[in-house]
Amino acid sequence: QAREQVAAALTEIIKNKTEIPFDISLDIDIGDDFIIDIKRVTVFFYSRPENLGDIAFTLEKELGFMPEFKVDDDEEN
Repeated sequence: QAREQVAAALTEIIKNKTEIPFDISLDIDIGDDFIIDIKRVTVFFYSRPENLGDIAFTLEKELGFMPEFKVDDDEEN
């Protein structure tokens, strides 16, 4: 449930910044004391957003660390 809440919050932030489709992968641990430890966040974009720097800055501010970004650049032009 915590994973879904974190993913939903990050999804909302990204959707406010771009309309480009994306997926989020989370590596989360939840301790015995119910503290959520987000170890890694990967955002996969299906094409590169023009404002990727802004998205990265906003997510880093929210998470406290820089997420990893992957972009599918295999589009035929």
